[in-house]
Amino acid sequence: MVPEEADERKLEAELESINVEDELQKLFARKSTLSEKELDFYSARLNDGEILKSKENRLFLASILKDLEAGQDNLQIDTKILDFMKNHVGITWCVSLRRIVAGL
Repeated sequence: MVPEEADERKLEAELESINVEDELQKLFARKSTLSEKELDFYSARLNDGEILKSKENRLFLASILKDLEAGQDNLQIDTKILDFMKNHVGITWCVSLRRIVAGL
């Protein structure tokens, strides 16, 4: 196995071990500059169970949540979300994720 493939598999296994539902709840509980009404609106859009049925969506959300937990710069995280949106036209829930991250 090529070292890059091994690293990718290790990262994927690490991301799969993250309980995205629980981590999203922790994200929603963090201090935010968003109003309660805005936060409720955006979190409801992200709490849609359909989003997490896709392995790709789950892994992407897990990577964002991991980056936030690690204290990565919000601007870098926003760029990562934008890149995902560009590659997955029609994914509307990312807008909610961006707004929540911007409010941290």
